[in-house]
Amino acid sequence: FLYFYYFKHYRFAHDTAYLNRMQAPKKVKERLDKAKQAKESGNDKVFYDTLFNAMQAYLSVKLDLSIGALNSKNIAEKLKNYPVLKTTDRDIQSVWEECESVRYASAAKGAQEMESIYQKTLKIIDDIEKVVRS
Repeated sequence: FLYFYYFKHYRFAHDTAYLNRMQAPKKVKERLDKAKQAKESGNDKVFYDTLFNAMQAYLSVKLDLSIGALNSKNIAEKLKNYPVLKTTDRDIQSVWEECESVRYASAAKGAQEMESIYQKTLKIIDDIEKVVRS
C-alpha cells in the first residue's frame, strides 16, 4: 500500500503532463460552469469565448497537443488512437465553428442554440473521458 501511495505521489510531483491530464476534467468543469453562468446572464459573446477556451485547453492537455497545434487534422489523428465515436471529431469541429462564428463574425445566437452547444460540449468531454485515460 505504501509503495502505491509513494509512486502516485512521486508521479504527481515529477510528471507534470500526467498531473495535468488527471486534473483536466476538473478544470474543464470549472470553465464550463463559468460558461453556463454567462449563458444564464445572456452574455453570449463571453459564453462562446469561455466555451471555446475550455475546449481548447482540455483537448490540448488530454491529447498532448500544444494549443497552436490544435486543428481538426491533428485532433482527428490523435483520436484515431482511441476507440471514440466517429461523430466526436465532427462534434468538436461543429462546436469550434459555432464558437468562432459568434466570436469573430458577431452572429447572434438564441438561448436554445447556446444550450444545444453547451450540451454537445458536455457530451464530447464525456466521450473523451471514457476512452482517453491518463
